[in-house]
Amino acid sequence: MAPTKRSRASTGTDAAKKQAEYKRRRKKDQDYSKHAFLDASATVHAGLFAARRLPEIKSLWRGLVDDAIESGSSGVRKVGHSGGGKISCRHLRRRTGSHRPRRRHRFPRGDYGRKTSTDDDGLEIDSEPNSVDVEVLVSRSNAIASGNENADSKQPSTKKRQNESKPRCRRARRKPALLKAVHSRWWSPSELHPNPTYVAENHKWLPTHHWHTKRFHIASLFGWIVPLVHCNRGSRASLRLARDRCTIQDATWEISGCALVLRVGTDGNSTNPVLHVECFLRRICGSDSSVLTDEKVLCGDKLGNGLVYEIDSFPLKLVGPASFLFARNGDSRSVSIMVHPSICSKVQSLLETLISDSGGSNTSLSVKPVSLLRIRGSSSLSTLVDVLSMESQMLMHSGENIEADIDSDTISNHGLVVSFETDQSSTQWKRLSCGGYFSSDLNPNNITIQCQQPNGHVFGKSLPHNAACSGFDIFCHPSMASSLFQAFVMKGACAIGLTEDARAQNEAVPPLPVFPRDFPDTDIGRCYWELSRTEREQDEYKSFIDWIVVRTCLEAPSGRMSTSLKWVLKHHSEQQKKSTVVHQCEAENNSPQELLVRRVKTLGQSYSMIQWNGLIPSFQSDDISVLCVRGSFCDPFLAILRNYGKFKSCHSDTTKKHKHRRQYNAIVKASRLSKSQAEAHFSLCNNLLDALSLPAVLRCEITCFGKGTLEPGDLLFPLENIAAANGGSENKERDSMAPLGVVAAGAFSPSRGTYYGVGFVGASRFIEALMHCTVDGMGMKGIDGCPKMMLKVHLRKVSPDCAGRQALLSLLL
Repeated sequence: MAPTKRSRASTGTDAAKKQAEYKRRRKKDQDYSKHAFLDASATVHAGLFAARRLPEIKSLWRGLVDDAIESGSSGVRKVGHSGGGKISCRHLRRRTGSHRPRRRHRFPRGDYGRKTSTDDDGLEIDSEPNSVDVEVLVSRSNAIASGNENADSKQPSTKKRQNESKPRCRRARRKPALLKAVHSRWWSPSELHPNPTYVAENHKWLPTHHWHTKRFHIASLFGWIVPLVHCNRGSRASLRLARDRCTIQDATWEISGCALVLRVGTDGNSTNPVLHVECFLRRICGSDSSVLTDEKVLCGDKLGNGLVYEIDSFPLKLVGPASFLFARNGDSRSVSIMVHPSICSKVQSLLETLISDSGGSNTSLSVKPVSLLRIRGSSSLSTLVDVLSMESQMLMHSGENIEADIDSDTISNHGLVVSFETDQSSTQWKRLSCGGYFSSDLNPNNITIQCQQPNGHVFGKSLPHNAACSGFDIFCHPSMASSLFQAFVMKGACAIGLTEDARAQNEAVPPLPVFPRDFPDTDIGRCYWELSRTEREQDEYKSFIDWIVVRTCLEAPSGRMSTSLKWVLKHHSEQQKKSTVVHQCEAENNSPQELLVRRVKTLGQSYSMIQWNGLIPSFQSDDISVLCVRGSFCDPFLAILRNYGKFKSCHSDTTKKHKHRRQYNAIVKASRLSKSQAEAHFSLCNNLLDALSLPAVLRCEITCFGKGTLEPGDLLFPLENIAAANGGSENKERDSMAPLGVVAAGAFSPSRGTYYGVGFVGASRFIEALMHCTVDGMGMKGIDGCPKMMLKVHLRKVSPDCAGRQALLSLLL
């Protein structure tokens, strides 16, 4: 049926209406996208209007603040400062009624310069604000924590308060001024190292505590409130950010917020104080320590990293790693020692013992509060120069630029120290001699910058593996740490925590050691891996529980932290009040593998409990602890691994014409040794095995060969033993094999493209594996251009049902 004229007219009208509606909507959308100054349109979109006005408001606000800072006005700085007493809607208001009707309500104020007095009833009355008196606040906070509410009362002692036993309300207990005064007492040198008490109210706060609590998972560890990992970002994201930008970490807690200053003076004799300092350190660091052999470290030009042992016990009885910074102060010489909080009291007692043995006439030990900020990443140098220039304007009201003082050529060496101070007369940053902050008295206007370029990393020119662990360390007074930290964040630095920092050190080439995970020969390292308290921690039970939280962070996946961390933190807070923790073993067996690694369940999660004596066949006694081989002592083991096989690098001769070259870091199979070379290699291994008289273990790096993953607690076996066990008729042979080593850390490495980790192998079993294996050598060209030999091993879990993988093993110094 053909359409009529009326139907055709209606169809045309509908099409015209649709086209008009389309044009109207399109014009409306175009009006939204116009960037008019007044947004003069028929309709105003609230979201777009606010988004356009927000940058203008920010620019006006920043200009106003900058003008006020330059003029020295303090009124603008207090704009937006809340003193309490906000008026809110009725349904949002908290209950303000008290169970005591006579108590007059007082809102807590943000400024802690308020003076209080008491009336006849013992109630506090606010007076006009005055200068800050921290001592009064600390005494009042101690009275609040102990429940004594008459500590500030001026009435006679015979008159007691009627309701003295009742605690104060929550608003009075949580006044910001009192909380900050209680948790920041470590800023005072006299309060740095009291007797260790693990009361929740006395935990130390970082200078950036309030900034981290809103963005990070935090936990109370070793008497500190420690930021663990970002709530909305994992460790893999921080590695990506470090390649183009920089990261910042408030690592004040890792040095226990202080430096142990050992000062040696002169008594008028010709005795050199430098020799006295070296004599002290030689007894706890060893005569071969790099701290005592490097002239730049002894002069104070560089910061030295070494190890601390028990007195006259080198190389046995290791305590832990430490950083040393020498300084000159007149005729006396001093050295500042910074260590982990778990061993700080131990090192302090060792130094006091040395002073008492020497007589202590011209030797003193003091404690100085120090904050540590770590700047890492490719753009750390440019960001540091920019931030310090801005900080000179904010702190000293000056526009001077110190970019000329910080030169990339002068601080490109690893460990080099440069100090700056603020001169009140000239109002600018002035460069000092090396170690200026530590050589002078407590001065909040001094900062010390130390360059960190491990593994020979050069900014923008070296491998991207080391970018996340290369940068600068800033040592300053705690009063300056918060402003410096926020300035770096405003300049684009990404804040990181404990988890991201450990992942960056594991990503380096070669990986950097992490305390106490890579120190199984220390008491703290055994407590970390064996999940048991040490002998000197009978009264410090909480330290044992803290290491479980640290293991959860280090062994977590590289993405966002899952609910496992929240579950552990929940159990951690509950178990702090108890005296025992139940370990549930998932398997009970007496095989060599079960004696070395055993899966246990504690705090709701499963962990690998490692008994390091299981790697030493001739030292099965629990009284003997293992010894990790480090430094020059690793040279004999590296020599037998290097002579294990031979291969010719494809880049050894570039003049000859040949086929297309393989990749620079390609892994190739090493060729077998000749008969004479094999006999010489066997004799060398046999002599080294006979000379080994200590229960030694070797730190090694492990790379997955092919498919597979790496997890802490995985066992390493030689390939020939696995082949012999697979050829047997019984599976008991596989269970009875003694493992070569165990994996301590493993994760996917973005820069390597495969799973990569760190492990430990028994020295005697490693030598035996090289003596008998003849076909498992692999070679590659190292980062420094020298050939690098690796041993192919078999990798599997404790459970025999899990599938095995193959990995490549090489030693670390």
